[in-house]
Amino acid sequence: YSTPKHRQTKTTSYKLVRVVDGRYYSVYKPDEEYVIGTLKRQRAKKHHGGGYYSYPKMERLLEMFREQKLFPYRNYREPMTLALLECEIGGRVIEYSSGKWSSTFLRPLSIISTIEYAPN
Repeated sequence: YSTPKHRQTKTTSYKLVRVVDGRYYSVYKPDEEYVIGTLKRQRAKKHHGGGYYSYPKMERLLEMFREQKLFPYRNYREPMTLALLECEIGGRVIEYSSGKWSSTFLRPLSIISTIEYAPN
């Protein structure tokens, strides 16, 4: 673990969310909904203490997912439909050594693609 870097900016990042009945939810928190165009706010804090998590590079996000390192193992046990979201983030941004970002603001802008996942 390395000390996170802090940024004050608006930029594009990417996030995988679960698709349920045409709506988008956090894989970690099933009641946390992401609505396209709607700004979400939660103060980003060090040591995974808060904020919205995303990745600045789509390729890294998908690599982490394929290697089953993006979510806890329990999330890979059941089939799921996921959406890859392009997001705008801003406010305080903390960069972790894994490449993941935590930001105070996150606004889903569009759905890039969907992924049908089934365990092996």
